[in-house]
Amino acid sequence: MQKYDFLNRLIATGCVAVVRGDNTQTAIKTCDAVIAGGITGIELTFTVPHANEALETLTEKYAGRQDVVIGAGTVLDPATARLAIIAGAKFIVSPSFNPDVAKICNLYAIPYTPGVFTPTEIQSALEVGVDLVKIFPGSVAGINMVKALHGPFPNLAMMPTGGVSLANVTDWFEAGVMLVGAGSNLVDDASQGDYEKVTVTAQQYRAKIAQIKIQGDDGMPTVLTLGEMMLRLKPTNQQRILQTSAFAADYGGAEANVAASLALLGDQVQYLTKLPENSLGHTARNTIRGLGVDTQKILWGGPRLGIYFFEKGASVRNTNVVYDRAGSSFATMKADEFDWPVLLNDINYFYFSGITPAIGSEQQAAVFAACQYCSDHNITVICDMNFREKMWSPEAAQAFFKTVMPFIDVCIANDEDFEATLGIKAFDGNMATGIDQLADFKEGMLEVTRRWPNVHTVASVVRNIHSVEESQWTALLVQNDKVYQGPTFDMHIFEGVAAGDAFGAGLVHALIHHFEPQRTINYAISASVLKLTIGGDLNLVTNAEVEASMKTNSGVNR
Repeated sequence: MQKYDFLNRLIATGCVAVVRGDNTQTAIKTCDAVIAGGITGIELTFTVPHANEALETLTEKYAGRQDVVIGAGTVLDPATARLAIIAGAKFIVSPSFNPDVAKICNLYAIPYTPGVFTPTEIQSALEVGVDLVKIFPGSVAGINMVKALHGPFPNLAMMPTGGVSLANVTDWFEAGVMLVGAGSNLVDDASQGDYEKVTVTAQQYRAKIAQIKIQGDDGMPTVLTLGEMMLRLKPTNQQRILQTSAFAADYGGAEANVAASLALLGDQVQYLTKLPENSLGHTARNTIRGLGVDTQKILWGGPRLGIYFFEKGASVRNTNVVYDRAGSSFATMKADEFDWPVLLNDINYFYFSGITPAIGSEQQAAVFAACQYCSDHNITVICDMNFREKMWSPEAAQAFFKTVMPFIDVCIANDEDFEATLGIKAFDGNMATGIDQLADFKEGMLEVTRRWPNVHTVASVVRNIHSVEESQWTALLVQNDKVYQGPTFDMHIFEGVAAGDAFGAGLVHALIHHFEPQRTINYAISASVLKLTIGGDLNLVTNAEVEASMKTNSGVNR
């Protein structure tokens, strides 16, 4: 959906130049000078005489620049908003919140960023679909207000304007803003006709913001996960699909599960998918956004949300999954919808699973392009091979992974994943004796590093599954040609789904925080087995609970 494309591109700029002027030529020259300095978000205010004509000129001039995002500011009414949009504005900014302007922007699928100053104004804006608010005036609100607003609005995307300078821009980002708006402190020299000085100042802003974006808030690396999120329907009262008359609804998906886990563990994580613009898509998004996942990069559009039916097994009857995902918004997306230089601009780790390329050729092309970009820009690529025989054949999986393995840094492969996706024999297929085959697993993991020397870490969950409820779990890690084994857990399983995603999240958390190898695998398998005690797709545990499970205790929290 174009609204979110414009919004994501705007956020990626990091800084919006607020441009005023006595006439259109002065305003256009100021915009040119700012863009030449590397600040590519432009808010041309409607205090400029004939601002719509200046917008038309700038839109035409920079039509070939995807990084340049030009919008209109000081938009006070819906008529002005429509005039600006027709002139080419890609976003609309107001000094205050106007619900009628919001309606016009929604009608034209254009982001609306109103000025707000109180929680009531923020709530009103969010209720009509505003995704980014302007904290205005920033010089009055102050950085502490931004910090305080993250209490009641933990996922609020904010852009302070007024009072942003080179001296305090770092403080604003550390407080949790998504981007900043810079006015006179950035462009004031234009009033004296010194456009070269404006360019130099813009370069200083750009350099400062680029330095800030190398890492996320509080110096924490940022993870982006990519994959499909689905509606999960499970028969109530432990019934089978053929006998139930009611289903419990949840939301999840491999990479969404990983994102939610990382957020709960205290890490900075973004989630990328494509969702339908309806109540199901919004509820899916809100499910993980409410846990602290940054969902600003989600694409919107397409016909529907994919569904999977989860029938819990018992004793010797296996758990069964039935997919209804054909024709979903994610399944019908096109690879060129993903602007990787923008989407990966502020990312340190990129995570996907084998489920995503299994969906189709467009998803394969998107993953390949993302991995290639990451490799070229020193972004760590983490892949959970996660083979699903209901989705593609081993031949198709191996053909795809041969193309992307040269870009992958961390490989997670469990059970049949080795042979099905990589063509490496490491497991005979008997789930009852996985732990008895540890030597084969170790050799298979080492073979991965021999075939692809770029892979510096290989991790695997190894299990003896005796029934749906009873099993033993351990895990292996290979780093620097050394093999490490985690503890073995005797598990009575509440629900055996998404434990692999919990393992992946635990592993990523450990890598982000530079755990030593033995502690890394202990942490990852502990996170994994905790998921076996929780219903639904999401591993709703905290870092403290994972740490506690790594220690022997009475099983009672006192």
